[in-house]
Amino acid sequence: MKPAQKRMYGLKAARATFFIALILSAAAGPVFAGGNKDSASAPGTNGGVLNVQIDGNVTTLDFHGSQYSHSLTAMSTIGEGLHYLDGNDVFQLGLAESYTRSPDGLTLTYKIREARWSDGSPLTAQDFVYSWRRLGDPAVAADYSRLLNIVTIENAQDVISGKKPLEALGIKALDDRTLVVTLTTPVAFTEGLFSFPAFFPLKQSFVEAKGVKFATSPDTVLSIGAFKPKIYEPNTEVTEVERNPYYYRASEIKLDGIRFQTIADMQQAVLAYQSGIVDLLPRLSGEQIDLYKDDPEFRTQLGAYVWYLTPNTRDNKYLVNINVRRALALSIDREALTKNILRDGSVPAEYLVARGLAKAPDDQSDFRDGGAGAGDELSFNREAALRFWNQAKQESGFSILTLEMIVADTSFSLNIAQFLQAQLQNLPGLTIKVAPMPTKSRGERQRAGEFDLSFHGWGGDYRDPLTFLDLWLSDQHVVYRNKDYDAIVVSASRGELARDLPRRFRELRRAEQIALRDIATIPILQTSATALQKLNIKGVEYHGVQGGTTYIWASKSPSGIAGH
Repeated sequence: MKPAQKRMYGLKAARATFFIALILSAAAGPVFAGGNKDSASAPGTNGGVLNVQIDGNVTTLDFHGSQYSHSLTAMSTIGEGLHYLDGNDVFQLGLAESYTRSPDGLTLTYKIREARWSDGSPLTAQDFVYSWRRLGDPAVAADYSRLLNIVTIENAQDVISGKKPLEALGIKALDDRTLVVTLTTPVAFTEGLFSFPAFFPLKQSFVEAKGVKFATSPDTVLSIGAFKPKIYEPNTEVTEVERNPYYYRASEIKLDGIRFQTIADMQQAVLAYQSGIVDLLPRLSGEQIDLYKDDPEFRTQLGAYVWYLTPNTRDNKYLVNINVRRALALSIDREALTKNILRDGSVPAEYLVARGLAKAPDDQSDFRDGGAGAGDELSFNREAALRFWNQAKQESGFSILTLEMIVADTSFSLNIAQFLQAQLQNLPGLTIKVAPMPTKSRGERQRAGEFDLSFHGWGGDYRDPLTFLDLWLSDQHVVYRNKDYDAIVVSASRGELARDLPRRFRELRRAEQIALRDIATIPILQTSATALQKLNIKGVEYHGVQGGTTYIWASKSPSGIAGH
Protein backbone atom coordinates (compact mmCIF):
# COMPACT_ATOMS: atom_id res chain seq x y z
CA MET A 1 0.00 0.00 0.00
CA LYS A 2 1.23 3.47 -0.81
CA PRO A 3 2.09 5.71 2.19
CA ALA A 4 -0.55 8.26 1.15
CA GLN A 5 -3.19 5.57 1.09
CA LYS A 6 -2.22 4.37 4.55
CA ARG A 7 -2.32 7.95 5.84
CA MET A 8 -5.83 8.31 4.39
CA TYR A 9 -6.98 5.28 6.35
CA GLY A 10 -5.13 6.63 9.37
CA LEU A 11 -7.29 9.75 9.23
CA LYS A 12 -10.39 7.62 8.99
CA ALA A 13 -9.16 5.66 11.98
CA ALA A 14 -8.80 8.84 14.00
CA ARG A 15 -12.41 9.69 13.24
CA ALA A 16 -13.50 6.20 14.28
CA THR A 17 -12.34 6.37 17.90
CA PHE A 18 -15.82 5.71 19.23
CA PHE A 19 -16.24 2.62 17.05
CA ILE A 20 -12.90 1.18 18.14
CA ALA A 21 -13.77 1.83 21.78
CA LEU A 22 -16.98 -0.15 21.35
CA ILE A 23 -15.07 -3.16 20.07
CA LEU A 24 -12.53 -2.87 22.84
CA SER A 25 -15.26 -2.76 25.47
CA ALA A 26 -16.77 -5.95 24.03
CA ALA A 27 -13.50 -7.83 24.37
CA ALA A 28 -12.62 -10.06 27.28
CA GLY A 29 -9.88 -7.62 28.28
CA PRO A 30 -7.70 -4.82 26.90
CA VAL A 31 -6.79 -5.48 23.26
CA PHE A 32 -3.30 -5.11 21.84
CA ALA A 33 -1.86 -5.86 18.42
CA GLY A 34 -1.04 -9.37 19.55
CA GLY A 35 -4.49 -10.14 20.97
CA ASN A 36 -6.28 -9.86 24.31
CA LYS A 37 -4.11 -9.33 27.36
CA ASP A 38 -5.02 -12.45 29.30
CA SER A 39 -3.53 -15.88 29.84
CA ALA A 40 -5.40 -17.41 26.91
CA SER A 41 -4.47 -14.87 24.27
CA ALA A 42 -1.02 -13.58 25.16
CA PRO A 43 1.42 -14.46 22.33
CA GLY A 44 3.54 -17.45 23.13
CA THR A 45 4.53 -20.94 22.05
CA ASN A 46 0.90 -21.93 21.53
CA GLY A 47 0.20 -19.05 19.18
CA GLY A 48 -2.22 -16.90 21.16
CA VAL A 49 -5.76 -16.12 20.01
CA LEU A 50 -6.59 -15.68 16.34
CA ASN A 51 -8.96 -12.72 15.94
CA VAL A 52 -11.24 -13.13 12.92
CA GLN A 53 -13.70 -10.55 11.58
CA ILE A 54 -17.06 -11.83 10.33
CA ASP A 55 -19.84 -9.74 8.80
CA GLY A 56 -22.72 -11.59 10.47
CA ASN A 57 -23.24 -13.13 13.90
CA VAL A 58 -22.76 -16.77 14.82
CA THR A 59 -26.43 -17.65 15.25
CA THR A 60 -25.95 -21.05 16.91
CA LEU A 61 -23.44 -23.78 17.77
CA ASP A 62 -26.09 -26.49 17.49
CA PHE A 63 -24.87 -28.68 14.63
CA HIS A 64 -28.46 -29.04 13.45
CA GLY A 65 -29.46 -25.43 13.88
CA SER A 66 -28.09 -23.29 11.05
CA GLN A 67 -27.12 -23.18 7.39
CA TYR A 68 -25.22 -19.88 7.58
CA SER A 69 -21.51 -19.85 6.85
CA HIS A 70 -20.42 -17.98 10.02
CA SER A 71 -22.14 -20.54 12.23
CA LEU A 72 -20.82 -23.48 10.17
CA THR A 73 -17.27 -22.13 10.40
CA ALA A 74 -17.55 -21.76 14.18
CA MET A 75 -19.09 -25.25 14.47
CA SER A 76 -16.09 -26.66 12.60
CA THR A 77 -13.80 -25.44 15.37
CA ILE A 78 -15.67 -27.35 18.11
CA GLY A 79 -16.79 -30.44 16.19
CA GLU A 80 -15.51 -32.99 13.72
CA GLY A 81 -17.00 -35.66 11.51
CA LEU A 82 -16.02 -39.09 10.31
CA HIS A 83 -13.88 -37.27 7.74
CA TYR A 84 -12.42 -33.79 7.42
CA LEU A 85 -11.19 -31.63 4.53
CA ASP A 86 -7.44 -30.98 4.57
CA GLY A 87 -5.50 -28.00 3.26
CA ASN A 88 -5.26 -29.55 -0.20
CA ASP A 89 -9.05 -29.99 -0.45
CA VAL A 90 -8.69 -33.75 0.06
CA PHE A 91 -10.93 -35.60 2.49
CA GLN A 92 -9.09 -37.44 5.26
CA LEU A 93 -10.20 -39.72 8.08
CA GLY A 94 -11.32 -37.70 11.09
CA LEU A 95 -13.19 -39.34 13.96
CA ALA A 96 -13.18 -42.50 11.88
CA GLU A 97 -10.04 -44.57 12.23
CA SER A 98 -10.90 -46.60 9.13
CA TYR A 99 -13.89 -47.62 7.02
CA THR A 100 -14.93 -50.15 4.41
CA ARG A 101 -17.55 -50.10 1.68
CA SER A 102 -19.44 -53.23 0.64
CA PRO A 103 -19.06 -54.43 -2.99
CA ASP A 104 -22.50 -53.06 -3.90
CA GLY A 105 -21.64 -49.69 -2.33
CA LEU A 106 -24.65 -49.75 -0.01
CA THR A 107 -23.06 -50.57 3.36
CA LEU A 108 -20.39 -48.43 5.00
CA THR A 109 -18.71 -49.75 8.14
CA TYR A 110 -16.72 -47.26 10.19
CA LYS A 111 -14.29 -47.98 12.99
CA ILE A 112 -14.53 -45.02 15.38
CA ARG A 113 -11.20 -43.85 16.77
CA GLU A 114 -10.53 -43.49 20.48
CA ALA A 115 -11.45 -39.88 21.22
CA ARG A 116 -12.93 -37.93 24.12
CA TRP A 117 -15.48 -35.20 24.53
CA SER A 118 -14.44 -31.97 26.20
CA ASP A 119 -15.78 -33.31 29.53
CA GLY A 120 -13.38 -36.26 29.29
CA SER A 121 -16.03 -38.87 28.45
CA PRO A 122 -15.34 -41.27 25.54
CA LEU A 123 -16.76 -40.84 22.07
CA THR A 124 -18.85 -43.82 20.95
CA ALA A 125 -20.51 -44.97 17.74
CA GLN A 126 -23.85 -44.36 19.44
CA ASP A 127 -23.06 -40.63 19.53
CA PHE A 128 -23.23 -40.64 15.72
CA VAL A 129 -26.43 -42.68 15.75
CA TYR A 130 -28.12 -40.22 18.11
CA SER A 131 -26.93 -37.16 16.18
CA TRP A 132 -28.03 -38.42 12.77
CA ARG A 133 -31.42 -39.47 14.10
CA ARG A 134 -31.79 -36.01 15.62
CA LEU A 135 -30.87 -34.51 12.24
CA GLY A 136 -33.82 -36.38 10.70
CA ASP A 137 -36.22 -35.82 13.59
CA PRO A 138 -39.26 -33.86 12.31
CA ALA A 139 -39.64 -32.38 15.80
CA VAL A 140 -36.19 -30.78 15.46
CA ALA A 141 -36.83 -29.67 11.85
CA ALA A 142 -33.11 -29.25 11.14
CA ASP A 143 -32.22 -26.99 8.21
CA TYR A 144 -30.00 -29.72 6.77
CA SER A 145 -32.24 -32.76 7.29
CA ARG A 146 -32.42 -33.08 3.50
CA LEU A 147 -28.77 -34.18 3.48
CA LEU A 148 -29.90 -37.56 4.84
CA ASN A 149 -31.82 -37.92 1.59
CA ILE A 150 -28.96 -36.65 -0.54
CA VAL A 151 -26.65 -39.32 0.87
CA THR A 152 -29.54 -41.84 0.49
CA ILE A 153 -29.46 -43.20 4.03
CA GLU A 154 -32.04 -45.96 4.27
CA ASN A 155 -35.55 -44.76 5.24
CA ALA A 156 -34.38 -41.13 5.44
CA GLN A 157 -37.40 -39.63 3.72
CA ASP A 158 -39.90 -41.61 5.78
CA VAL A 159 -38.12 -40.65 9.00
CA ILE A 160 -37.96 -36.95 8.08
CA SER A 161 -41.66 -36.92 7.16
CA GLY A 162 -42.62 -38.75 10.36
CA LYS A 163 -43.90 -41.85 8.56
CA LYS A 164 -41.34 -44.07 10.28
CA PRO A 165 -39.68 -43.84 13.70
CA LEU A 166 -36.19 -42.43 14.14
CA GLU A 167 -34.92 -45.94 14.81
CA ALA A 168 -35.70 -46.89 11.20
CA LEU A 169 -32.93 -44.62 9.88
CA GLY A 170 -30.19 -46.68 8.26
CA ILE A 171 -27.51 -46.20 10.89
CA LYS A 172 -26.62 -48.42 13.84
CA ALA A 173 -23.86 -49.01 16.35
CA LEU A 174 -22.66 -52.63 16.46
CA ASP A 175 -20.56 -51.76 19.50
CA ASP A 176 -18.94 -48.68 21.03
CA ARG A 177 -16.50 -48.31 18.15
CA THR A 178 -18.28 -49.80 15.13
CA LEU A 179 -20.76 -47.77 13.12
CA VAL A 180 -22.72 -49.18 10.17
CA VAL A 181 -24.46 -46.90 7.64
CA THR A 182 -26.89 -48.38 5.11
CA LEU A 183 -27.62 -46.54 1.87
CA THR A 184 -30.31 -47.16 -0.75
CA THR A 185 -28.11 -46.00 -3.64
CA PRO A 186 -24.32 -45.96 -4.01
CA VAL A 187 -23.12 -42.41 -3.42
CA ALA A 188 -19.62 -41.31 -4.36
CA PHE A 189 -19.43 -38.19 -2.18
CA THR A 190 -20.13 -39.64 1.28
CA GLU A 191 -16.77 -38.40 2.58
CA GLY A 192 -17.72 -34.82 1.74
CA LEU A 193 -21.08 -35.10 3.46
CA PHE A 194 -19.87 -36.95 6.52
CA SER A 195 -17.31 -34.20 7.15
CA PHE A 196 -20.08 -31.59 7.28
CA PRO A 197 -21.26 -30.18 10.68
CA ALA A 198 -24.77 -31.63 10.32
CA PHE A 199 -23.18 -35.09 10.55
CA PHE A 200 -21.00 -34.35 13.58
CA PRO A 201 -21.73 -36.57 16.61
CA LEU A 202 -23.67 -35.44 19.70
CA LYS A 203 -23.74 -36.98 23.15
CA GLN A 204 -27.36 -37.83 23.89
CA SER A 205 -27.19 -37.64 27.69
CA PHE A 206 -25.66 -34.16 27.52
CA VAL A 207 -28.13 -32.76 24.98
CA GLU A 208 -31.12 -34.12 26.86
CA ALA A 209 -29.81 -32.90 30.23
CA LYS A 210 -29.49 -29.34 28.87
CA GLY A 211 -32.93 -29.43 27.25
CA VAL A 212 -34.06 -26.14 25.72
CA LYS A 213 -30.86 -24.48 26.94
CA PHE A 214 -28.68 -26.76 24.81
CA ALA A 215 -26.15 -24.80 22.75
CA THR A 216 -27.05 -21.43 24.27
CA SER A 217 -23.87 -20.84 26.33
CA PRO A 218 -20.36 -22.29 26.75
CA ASP A 219 -21.44 -24.70 29.49
CA THR A 220 -24.32 -26.03 27.37
CA VAL A 221 -22.06 -27.06 24.48
CA LEU A 222 -19.92 -30.21 24.49
CA SER A 223 -16.99 -30.26 22.08
CA ILE A 224 -15.40 -33.13 20.20
CA GLY A 225 -13.26 -30.78 18.09
CA ALA A 226 -10.01 -28.90 18.49
CA PHE A 227 -11.61 -26.10 20.50
CA LYS A 228 -14.47 -25.56 22.93
CA PRO A 229 -16.63 -22.46 23.50
CA LYS A 230 -15.28 -19.80 25.85
CA ILE A 231 -17.49 -16.79 25.05
CA TYR A 232 -20.76 -17.57 23.31
CA GLU A 233 -24.39 -16.57 23.21
CA PRO A 234 -26.48 -17.14 20.06
CA ASN A 235 -26.62 -14.24 17.63
CA THR A 236 -24.31 -11.88 19.50
CA GLU A 237 -21.27 -10.02 18.21
CA VAL A 238 -18.50 -12.06 19.83
CA THR A 239 -17.96 -15.81 19.82
CA GLU A 240 -14.68 -17.11 21.18
CA VAL A 241 -13.43 -20.69 21.42
CA GLU A 242 -10.46 -21.99 23.39
CA ARG A 243 -8.22 -25.03 23.10
CA ASN A 244 -9.86 -28.35 23.94
CA PRO A 245 -7.28 -30.39 25.89
CA TYR A 246 -9.18 -33.63 25.20
CA TYR A 247 -9.02 -33.31 21.40
CA TYR A 248 -7.33 -36.42 20.01
CA ARG A 249 -4.86 -34.26 18.05
CA ALA A 250 -4.46 -31.58 20.72
CA SER A 251 -0.66 -31.67 20.46
CA GLU A 252 -0.95 -30.43 16.85
CA ILE A 253 -3.08 -27.40 17.71
CA LYS A 254 -0.97 -24.26 17.96
CA LEU A 255 -3.55 -21.61 18.83
CA ASP A 256 -4.89 -21.01 22.32
CA GLY A 257 -8.19 -19.87 20.83
CA ILE A 258 -10.11 -18.22 18.01
CA ARG A 259 -12.22 -15.10 18.47
CA PHE A 260 -14.95 -14.30 15.92
CA GLN A 261 -15.88 -10.60 16.02
CA THR A 262 -18.89 -9.34 14.07
CA ILE A 263 -18.14 -6.11 12.19
CA ALA A 264 -20.67 -5.73 9.39
CA ASP A 265 -19.34 -2.48 7.95
CA MET A 266 -16.28 -3.09 5.75
CA GLN A 267 -14.64 0.27 6.39
CA GLN A 268 -14.91 -0.28 10.14
CA ALA A 269 -13.54 -3.79 9.68
CA VAL A 270 -10.46 -2.44 7.91
CA LEU A 271 -9.93 0.06 10.72
CA ALA A 272 -10.11 -2.78 13.23
CA TYR A 273 -7.57 -4.72 11.17
CA GLN A 274 -5.19 -1.78 11.03
CA SER A 275 -5.58 -1.23 14.78
CA GLY A 276 -4.66 -4.86 15.53
CA ILE A 277 -8.09 -5.73 16.89
CA VAL A 278 -8.52 -8.40 14.23
CA ASP A 279 -5.86 -10.47 12.51
CA LEU A 280 -7.86 -11.58 9.52
CA LEU A 281 -10.58 -10.14 7.27
CA PRO A 282 -12.10 -13.00 5.23
CA ARG A 283 -13.70 -10.74 2.60
CA LEU A 284 -12.82 -7.45 0.93
CA SER A 285 -14.34 -5.56 -1.99
CA GLY A 286 -14.22 -2.32 -3.94
CA GLU A 287 -12.13 0.41 -2.36
CA GLN A 288 -10.39 -1.97 0.03
CA ILE A 289 -9.29 -4.21 -2.86
CA ASP A 290 -7.71 -1.26 -4.66
CA LEU A 291 -5.86 -0.20 -1.52
CA TYR A 292 -4.54 -3.62 -0.57
CA LYS A 293 -4.22 -5.63 -3.79
CA ASP A 294 -0.42 -5.19 -3.91
CA ASP A 295 0.04 -5.68 -0.16
CA PRO A 296 1.73 -8.94 0.94
CA GLU A 297 -1.12 -9.40 3.45
CA PHE A 298 -3.71 -9.58 0.62
CA ARG A 299 -4.96 -12.99 -0.59
CA THR A 300 -7.47 -14.01 -3.25
CA GLN A 301 -8.90 -17.11 -4.91
CA LEU A 302 -12.18 -17.99 -6.61
CA GLY A 303 -14.63 -19.51 -4.14
CA ALA A 304 -17.60 -21.84 -4.59
CA TYR A 305 -20.16 -19.24 -3.51
CA VAL A 306 -22.86 -18.03 -5.90
CA TRP A 307 -25.18 -15.09 -5.26
CA TYR A 308 -28.71 -14.88 -6.60
CA LEU A 309 -31.63 -12.46 -6.86
CA THR A 310 -34.65 -14.70 -6.29
CA PRO A 311 -38.15 -13.59 -7.30
CA ASN A 312 -41.23 -14.72 -5.42
CA THR A 313 -43.12 -16.42 -8.24
CA ARG A 314 -45.72 -17.85 -5.90
CA ASP A 315 -47.10 -14.86 -4.04
CA ASN A 316 -46.33 -11.85 -6.24
CA LYS A 317 -48.86 -11.70 -9.07
CA TYR A 318 -46.48 -9.73 -11.28
CA LEU A 319 -43.40 -11.89 -10.76
CA VAL A 320 -45.47 -14.92 -11.81
CA ASN A 321 -45.15 -13.48 -15.32
CA ILE A 322 -41.95 -14.89 -16.81
CA ASN A 323 -41.53 -11.81 -18.99
CA VAL A 324 -41.22 -9.66 -15.87
CA ARG A 325 -38.49 -12.01 -14.64
CA ARG A 326 -36.78 -12.00 -18.04
CA ALA A 327 -36.75 -8.21 -18.05
CA LEU A 328 -35.21 -8.15 -14.57
CA ALA A 329 -32.55 -10.71 -15.48
CA LEU A 330 -31.56 -8.97 -18.71
CA SER A 331 -31.30 -5.56 -16.99
CA ILE A 332 -28.29 -6.50 -14.86
CA ASP A 333 -24.78 -5.78 -16.13
CA ARG A 334 -22.90 -8.40 -14.14
CA GLU A 335 -19.61 -7.53 -15.81
CA ALA A 336 -19.87 -3.95 -14.58
CA LEU A 337 -20.65 -5.20 -11.08
CA THR A 338 -17.66 -7.53 -10.81
CA LYS A 339 -15.12 -5.42 -12.72
CA ASN A 340 -16.09 -1.90 -11.65
CA ILE A 341 -17.79 -2.26 -8.26
CA LEU A 342 -16.35 -5.32 -6.50
CA ARG A 343 -12.97 -5.53 -8.27
CA ASP A 344 -12.04 -8.56 -6.18
CA GLY A 345 -11.75 -11.37 -8.73
CA SER A 346 -15.43 -12.31 -8.52
CA VAL A 347 -16.93 -13.34 -11.85
CA PRO A 348 -20.36 -12.81 -13.47
CA ALA A 349 -22.66 -15.81 -12.96
CA GLU A 350 -25.42 -16.90 -15.30
CA TYR A 351 -25.61 -20.31 -13.67
CA LEU A 352 -26.70 -22.08 -10.49
CA VAL A 353 -23.72 -24.39 -9.85
CA ALA A 354 -20.38 -22.79 -9.03
CA ARG A 355 -17.42 -23.13 -11.33
CA GLY A 356 -14.66 -25.30 -9.88
CA LEU A 357 -16.99 -27.27 -7.64
CA ALA A 358 -17.35 -30.65 -9.37
CA LYS A 359 -15.86 -32.62 -12.27
CA ALA A 360 -17.59 -35.06 -14.62
CA PRO A 361 -16.76 -38.72 -13.81
CA ASP A 362 -15.96 -39.63 -17.44
CA ASP A 363 -13.88 -36.77 -18.90
CA GLN A 364 -13.15 -34.78 -15.71
CA SER A 365 -14.58 -31.63 -17.26
CA ASP A 366 -15.84 -28.95 -14.90
CA PHE A 367 -19.62 -28.92 -14.49
CA ARG A 368 -19.57 -25.45 -16.04
CA ASP A 369 -17.76 -26.63 -19.20
CA GLY A 370 -20.37 -29.09 -20.41
CA GLY A 371 -22.90 -26.79 -22.02
CA ALA A 372 -24.83 -26.13 -18.83
CA GLY A 373 -26.47 -22.76 -18.44
CA ALA A 374 -29.19 -20.76 -20.11
CA GLY A 375 -27.33 -19.47 -23.15
CA ASP A 376 -28.02 -15.78 -23.72
CA GLU A 377 -31.32 -15.80 -21.88
CA LEU A 378 -29.84 -14.14 -18.79
CA SER A 379 -27.05 -12.07 -20.38
CA PHE A 380 -27.18 -8.31 -20.00
CA ASN A 381 -29.22 -6.84 -22.87
CA ARG A 382 -31.01 -3.60 -22.10
CA GLU A 383 -32.96 -3.50 -25.37
CA ALA A 384 -34.28 -7.03 -24.92
CA ALA A 385 -35.09 -6.26 -21.29
CA LEU A 386 -37.20 -3.31 -22.36
CA ARG A 387 -39.08 -5.43 -24.94
CA PHE A 388 -39.94 -8.08 -22.34
CA TRP A 389 -40.87 -5.36 -19.84
CA ASN A 390 -43.30 -3.68 -22.21
CA GLN A 391 -44.81 -7.03 -23.13
CA ALA A 392 -45.21 -7.89 -19.43
CA LYS A 393 -46.93 -4.57 -18.76
CA GLN A 394 -49.56 -5.40 -21.36
CA GLU A 395 -49.97 -8.98 -20.15
CA SER A 396 -50.19 -8.14 -16.44
CA GLY A 397 -51.90 -4.79 -16.72
CA PHE A 398 -49.54 -2.45 -14.87
CA SER A 399 -47.75 0.77 -15.75
CA ILE A 400 -45.81 1.22 -12.51
CA LEU A 401 -44.55 -1.46 -10.18
CA THR A 402 -42.83 -1.39 -6.77
CA LEU A 403 -40.87 -4.41 -5.57
CA GLU A 404 -39.13 -4.82 -2.22
CA MET A 405 -35.70 -6.46 -2.21
CA ILE A 406 -34.77 -8.06 1.12
CA VAL A 407 -31.04 -8.19 1.76
CA ALA A 408 -28.62 -8.88 4.60
CA ASP A 409 -27.37 -5.72 6.30
CA THR A 410 -23.69 -6.37 5.55
CA SER A 411 -21.51 -3.97 3.55
CA PHE A 412 -21.01 -6.62 0.86
CA SER A 413 -24.70 -7.36 0.36
CA LEU A 414 -25.83 -3.74 0.60
CA ASN A 415 -23.19 -2.63 -1.89
CA ILE A 416 -24.46 -5.12 -4.46
CA ALA A 417 -28.12 -4.50 -3.64
CA GLN A 418 -27.69 -0.79 -4.36
CA PHE A 419 -26.09 -1.62 -7.69
CA LEU A 420 -28.96 -3.99 -8.56
CA GLN A 421 -31.48 -1.36 -7.52
CA ALA A 422 -29.97 1.18 -9.93
CA GLN A 423 -29.79 -1.35 -12.76
CA LEU A 424 -33.35 -2.60 -12.38
CA GLN A 425 -34.82 0.87 -12.07
CA ASN A 426 -33.73 1.52 -15.66
CA LEU A 427 -36.97 -0.30 -16.51
CA PRO A 428 -39.63 2.44 -16.89
CA GLY A 429 -42.07 2.54 -14.02
CA LEU A 430 -40.14 0.13 -11.78
CA THR A 431 -39.19 1.10 -8.21
CA ILE A 432 -36.99 -1.17 -6.11
CA LYS A 433 -37.06 -0.67 -2.35
CA VAL A 434 -34.02 -2.16 -0.60
CA ALA A 435 -34.89 -3.63 2.82
CA PRO A 436 -31.74 -4.41 4.88
CA MET A 437 -32.01 -6.79 7.81
CA PRO A 438 -29.84 -9.29 9.75
CA THR A 439 -28.84 -12.33 7.69
CA LYS A 440 -30.93 -14.66 9.83
CA SER A 441 -34.03 -12.49 9.43
CA ARG A 442 -33.56 -12.35 5.67
CA GLY A 443 -33.35 -16.14 5.54
CA GLU A 444 -36.44 -16.56 7.68
CA ARG A 445 -38.46 -14.20 5.51
CA GLN A 446 -37.34 -15.96 2.34
CA ARG A 447 -38.25 -19.40 3.72
CA ALA A 448 -41.64 -18.05 4.76
CA GLY A 449 -42.24 -16.58 1.30
CA GLU A 450 -42.52 -13.07 2.74
CA PHE A 451 -40.65 -11.20 0.02
CA ASP A 452 -40.81 -9.90 -3.54
CA LEU A 453 -37.11 -10.20 -4.35
CA SER A 454 -34.40 -11.70 -2.13
CA PHE A 455 -30.67 -11.17 -2.64
CA HIS A 456 -28.80 -14.10 -1.11
CA GLY A 457 -25.83 -16.39 -1.59
CA TRP A 458 -25.11 -20.08 -1.28
CA GLY A 459 -21.81 -21.89 -0.81
CA GLY A 460 -21.18 -25.52 -1.65
CA ASP A 461 -21.45 -27.96 1.24
CA TYR A 462 -19.86 -30.84 -0.67
CA ARG A 463 -18.25 -31.38 -4.08
CA ASP A 464 -21.24 -32.38 -6.16
CA PRO A 465 -23.72 -30.31 -8.24
CA LEU A 466 -26.54 -31.42 -5.93
CA THR A 467 -25.23 -29.11 -3.22
CA PHE A 468 -26.65 -26.27 -5.35
CA LEU A 469 -29.35 -27.99 -7.39
CA ASP A 470 -31.27 -29.49 -4.48
CA LEU A 471 -32.02 -25.91 -3.31
CA TRP A 472 -34.57 -25.53 -6.09
CA LEU A 473 -36.53 -28.73 -5.48
CA SER A 474 -40.24 -28.23 -4.90
CA ASP A 475 -40.02 -29.62 -1.37
CA GLN A 476 -37.12 -27.30 -0.49
CA HIS A 477 -37.77 -24.07 -2.36
CA VAL A 478 -40.80 -22.13 -1.23
CA VAL A 479 -41.69 -20.52 -4.56
CA TYR A 480 -40.32 -22.59 -7.48
CA ARG A 481 -42.11 -25.65 -8.84
CA ASN A 482 -41.17 -27.73 -11.89
CA LYS A 483 -41.88 -31.46 -12.02
CA ASP A 484 -39.32 -32.15 -14.75
CA TYR A 485 -36.61 -30.46 -12.71
CA ASP A 486 -37.68 -32.38 -9.60
CA ALA A 487 -37.61 -35.70 -11.44
CA ILE A 488 -34.02 -35.26 -12.61
CA VAL A 489 -32.64 -34.04 -9.30
CA VAL A 490 -34.41 -36.69 -7.20
CA SER A 491 -33.29 -39.45 -9.57
CA ALA A 492 -29.72 -38.13 -9.48
CA SER A 493 -29.87 -38.16 -5.70
CA ARG A 494 -31.41 -41.54 -4.95
CA GLY A 495 -32.88 -43.03 -8.11
CA GLU A 496 -31.87 -44.58 -11.41
CA LEU A 497 -29.50 -41.78 -12.40
CA ALA A 498 -27.48 -42.24 -9.23
CA ARG A 499 -26.25 -45.58 -10.60
CA ASP A 500 -25.07 -44.21 -13.96
CA LEU A 501 -22.60 -41.48 -13.04
CA PRO A 502 -21.74 -40.07 -16.51
CA ARG A 503 -25.43 -39.87 -17.47
CA ARG A 504 -26.22 -38.44 -14.05
CA PHE A 505 -23.84 -35.55 -14.65
CA ARG A 506 -25.32 -34.83 -18.08
CA GLU A 507 -28.86 -34.85 -16.71
CA LEU A 508 -27.93 -32.54 -13.85
CA ARG A 509 -26.64 -30.09 -16.42
CA ARG A 510 -30.02 -30.35 -18.16
CA ALA A 511 -31.83 -29.76 -14.86
CA GLU A 512 -29.86 -26.57 -14.35
CA GLN A 513 -30.95 -25.40 -17.81
CA ILE A 514 -34.60 -26.03 -16.91
CA ALA A 515 -34.44 -23.90 -13.77
CA LEU A 516 -32.53 -21.12 -15.50
CA ARG A 517 -34.92 -20.96 -18.44
CA ASP A 518 -37.81 -20.80 -15.97
CA ILE A 519 -35.87 -18.04 -14.21
CA ALA A 520 -36.43 -19.75 -10.89
CA THR A 521 -33.77 -17.33 -9.72
CA ILE A 522 -31.51 -14.72 -11.29
CA PRO A 523 -27.84 -15.63 -10.76
CA ILE A 524 -25.64 -12.58 -10.24
CA LEU A 525 -22.04 -13.53 -9.44
CA GLN A 526 -19.64 -16.12 -8.11
CA THR A 527 -17.52 -14.54 -5.44
CA SER A 528 -13.79 -14.62 -5.06
CA ALA A 529 -12.42 -15.26 -1.60
CA THR A 530 -10.41 -12.12 -0.87
CA ALA A 531 -8.80 -11.72 2.52
CA LEU A 532 -6.40 -9.63 4.55
CA GLN A 533 -4.26 -11.81 6.79
CA LYS A 534 -1.46 -10.62 9.06
CA LEU A 535 1.94 -11.96 8.10
CA ASN A 536 2.41 -13.53 11.52
CA ILE A 537 -0.61 -15.78 10.88
CA LYS A 538 0.10 -19.11 9.17
CA GLY A 539 -1.85 -22.26 8.49
CA VAL A 540 -5.29 -20.80 7.69
CA GLU A 541 -6.89 -23.01 5.04
CA TYR A 542 -9.18 -21.55 2.37
CA HIS A 543 -11.64 -24.01 0.83
CA GLY A 544 -14.30 -23.68 -1.84
CA VAL A 545 -16.82 -25.66 0.21
CA GLN A 546 -18.05 -26.23 3.78
CA GLY A 547 -18.00 -22.71 5.13
CA GLY A 548 -14.96 -21.62 3.14
CA THR A 549 -12.21 -21.35 5.76
CA THR A 550 -10.57 -23.63 8.33
CA TYR A 551 -8.80 -21.91 11.21
CA ILE A 552 -8.00 -24.73 13.60
CA TRP A 553 -4.54 -25.52 12.15
CA ALA A 554 -3.42 -21.89 12.20
CA SER A 555 -0.54 -20.48 14.20
CA LYS A 556 0.09 -16.95 15.41
CA SER A 557 3.56 -15.69 16.08
CA PRO A 558 4.13 -12.67 18.34
CA SER A 559 3.19 -9.47 16.51
CA GLY A 560 5.75 -8.44 13.93
CA ILE A 561 7.37 -11.88 13.68
CA ALA A 562 6.47 -14.00 10.67
CA GLY A 563 5.10 -17.43 11.49
CA HIS A 564 6.54 -20.70 10.28
